[in-house]
Amino acid sequence: MGVNADRREDNRMRRAEKVRSMRLAGLSWRQISEKVHVSVETVKKDWDRIQVEFPEQTARQLVAEQDAQLVEMLKPFFLKAITGNDRAANTALRIMDHRARLFSLFDLPQDNGQQDAQDALAELIKSIQDAATKE
Repeated sequence: MGVNADRREDNRMRRAEKVRSMRLAGLSWRQISEKVHVSVETVKKDWDRIQVEFPEQTARQLVAEQDAQLVEMLKPFFLKAITGNDRAANTALRIMDHRARLFSLFDLPQDNGQQDAQDALAELIKSIQDAATKE
């Protein structure tokens, strides 16, 4: 590779890192394409490139980042859920389900983690009931 080709590849990787960061921040493909001044198709190619070229450690980092985001999202709903708010309990369960999928907990052998899910649900229901009886 020549100097210009190396420079182009460096620019592509920098742009792909920006795409990754913006996508994790929740921007749509179109919003990202407008910000980095390339087509939506190029943005998607950059996303694919960064997914393939980042080492496994980065994949673990991405999972950890998303998990941290989910935990922060869960906090206000969890507090409302344990005080008896049905809607918050439902939202909290959906976020917990997403976290379980993030860590591939549904791919566990034997019962596919069904017992763990039932135990977690029973624990949440018990804590909601306990909070309701305290009032």
